[in-house]
Amino acid sequence: MAALDFLFSDFDKEIAAISGVVKPFIWRNAIGVLNELRATLASIRQAPTGRPYPWQIRESFPLLTIASDGEYEPDNKGAHHVFAAITSTWEIMPLGNNNQGSRQSRHFVLVGQASTVVRLFEGDPDSRDKELAMWRMEIGDDASPGCHFHVHALGDRDEPPFPHSLPIPRLPGLLVSPMAVIEFVLAELFQSKWGEHAAKETADLVQWQSVQRVRLRNVLMWQAEQLQTLTGSPWTALKSQKPPANLFAIRY
Repeated sequence: MAALDFLFSDFDKEIAAISGVVKPFIWRNAIGVLNELRATLASIRQAPTGRPYPWQIRESFPLLTIASDGEYEPDNKGAHHVFAAITSTWEIMPLGNNNQGSRQSRHFVLVGQASTVVRLFEGDPDSRDKELAMWRMEIGDDASPGCHFHVHALGDRDEPPFPHSLPIPRLPGLLVSPMAVIEFVLAELFQSKWGEHAAKETADLVQWQSVQRVRLRNVLMWQAEQLQTLTGSPWTALKSQKPPANLFAIRY
């Protein structure tokens, strides 16, 4: 299986859109985090091809949400005053451009780690003293034994529960990019408010929708297509499938 191929322009649009969409729900410096993520992507787009580059939301500069005062449960009855800190690490390689005379690449491929980490903390974003939960939303590689798009609980420490030495469960996932994970987290923390906010037809949301609709549809359609031809147990067969490199260039 070849590495997944993405358009730089799609990711640039995605970051620009989510930056406008999430403003009411993120902490003071979070726009700076997204600006840095976009600038790093642009720098990699201009970089020499043929080698991988780290593209990340740094652990030292995470994207922080505002605190949810129990809004993750019906009637705001959640027991915790909680906020999220989101980081990510992708290893990507720019491909040669298709425009004669252009100095920037049009595509990049995922060649290594692709992990977005979500941590939930008690309290307010000015302090991160009490960690309540952590999970990782990831994309596998050729050797990944679970679903290609999957979710890990914890797994960053040696001790239980979910120690690093036992990387299961690999729960099936649908979300691809760090930006999509940001929306997922906000939709979890602010059930009603985010639902109302995300239903609006602002310019940023229309742009966000244009990228996310294709991504989600392509993942779901690819999985449905596999089920038409796989033999044996549908789930066991499906989880071993690896998507084609051009999955996100297909128009179903």
